[in-house]
Amino acid sequence: MREFILRNTLISTLVSKSNNSKDKIKVIVGVFILLLVNSLVIYYTREKSQVYVYLMYFPIMISALKFGHLGGIITSVVASIIINLVIPLDINIKTSEIIIKISFILFGGIIGLYSSVVNNYIDKLRNVSYKDDITGLLNFNSMSDKIKELSHKKKHFTVMSVTLHNHTSVALTFGFEKSNEFINQAAIVMKRNTPENVHVYRFYSNRFYMLCETVDEEIIISIINTLICNLKAAIVIEDIPISFHPHIGIAYHLDDEDALDISRKATIASEKAMEKGKDYIIYSNNQDTFHKENFKILWDFQKALERKELQIHYQPKINLKTSECEGFEALTRWKHPEKGYISPMVFIPLIENTTLIQDLTKFVIEEAFKKLSIWKCEGIDKSIAVNISSNNMEDDSIILHIENLLKKYDIDIDNFQIEITESAVIKDFDTALSFLNNVRSKGIKVAIDDFGTGYSSLNYLNLLPVDYIKVDHKFAKESLRNVKKTKIIEHIITLSHDLDMKVVVEGVENEDILANMYKMEADFAQGYYFSRPMPEEEMNEWLNSQKNSLAT
Repeated sequence: MREFILRNTLISTLVSKSNNSKDKIKVIVGVFILLLVNSLVIYYTREKSQVYVYLMYFPIMISALKFGHLGGIITSVVASIIINLVIPLDINIKTSEIIIKISFILFGGIIGLYSSVVNNYIDKLRNVSYKDDITGLLNFNSMSDKIKELSHKKKHFTVMSVTLHNHTSVALTFGFEKSNEFINQAAIVMKRNTPENVHVYRFYSNRFYMLCETVDEEIIISIINTLICNLKAAIVIEDIPISFHPHIGIAYHLDDEDALDISRKATIASEKAMEKGKDYIIYSNNQDTFHKENFKILWDFQKALERKELQIHYQPKINLKTSECEGFEALTRWKHPEKGYISPMVFIPLIENTTLIQDLTKFVIEEAFKKLSIWKCEGIDKSIAVNISSNNMEDDSIILHIENLLKKYDIDIDNFQIEITESAVIKDFDTALSFLNNVRSKGIKVAIDDFGTGYSSLNYLNLLPVDYIKVDHKFAKESLRNVKKTKIIEHIITLSHDLDMKVVVEGVENEDILANMYKMEADFAQGYYFSRPMPEEEMNEWLNSQKNSLAT
């Protein structure tokens, strides 16, 4: 998107040309002064005046370039008349005066004609640069100029990004010609149903922008409601009624923001509206996951693996029947050399859609294998569970990595587990099923994490090769005061047991919640009541203290 804007902005900068009356007056005055100066030079140089006659080409050329062939011819005629008047009578010019006059006129006419052709071409380029060729609406460059103008006047305004959700479907179903018709109809509806002080621009594909010279929320919402109502009305393409399905993002311009920044904010809000299925959303800073700082975090994370800044913290999982620690969940912590600990809630979402998630997962898996091999030598029979991202399941390299580690480290494979979130399973069930079947074939146990936060959860249980169900921590916290949440946990536990699965309840933070889990016959519990995630050394000490307490 940014490259598109910069390219068009460059074109508009190169082709911009002012045609106002002040410029024309300046050129006319300049040409007159040049003619006057040349006349004086010719008159007072006498014998050399025939050389300085050719200075007249300069005002003729300037006039021709600014006013075209007529300006060039008129100026050349004036120059010819001046020469007749100012050249001393006793000076003989070798070149015929008629030839000079003809050369002036030809020069002025040809330069003017060339200038007219070039200016016409520039006008066409300007039109392309400032107008959308499909809808005829002004484009982003025009909006950028308008924003500069309003900002210069210290005026506040609102930018709205309008995304037409159905555009891609129309293009793929009916072809690009019909999709252009779809866009054209949308432009007509938007122009027809917005006040005169609302400027409508088309950016690209399915995105329009609107600029309104007010930040009065009541007025903006009224404009948007009217627009949405009209855009939801169906148009007919090949006898099929189709709605535009608009989603609008609103960004108020209150500070010194340029067109790129304010349009970016409006676009983020419209994407959020589409994501949440809402007609419109007003931009707020907490929506902005595309902050410049995030690029710095991504860059630093690449170095974090090399610099060994990542640590594994372990949170114990307690067997409620024996009150012993059954194993641990391996959780990544990042200690940045300058910023200290960066929350995984910050860096995990950023790297999840990059190849860095593969590097991170492989790192955590190998750390788990190292620890399990040490424990096997020490006679410690504990498990370690590693979280797997939805993107990890689409990459065969994770399975290959596990196979290579099984050759490298001597571990009991029963003690290595993977956890995958319920939302990741629902996102692409077939991929998840294939991945989990592959993992289970190697003897690795599987847990579904954050269970109960997705949709159609119970339908999947019978189909997935799963050993553990981890009930989301929100259910545990709310079970004490919400009877419905308690009933949900009870049903999950009963159904899981019927399907030979064990249940781990997350978020056990106090004795009351723990007592509730005992009462509902959960198998395992995990939470701050037992321990926060601990670095390796602290975890080793914690394990020793557990052994000592059991011994006594």
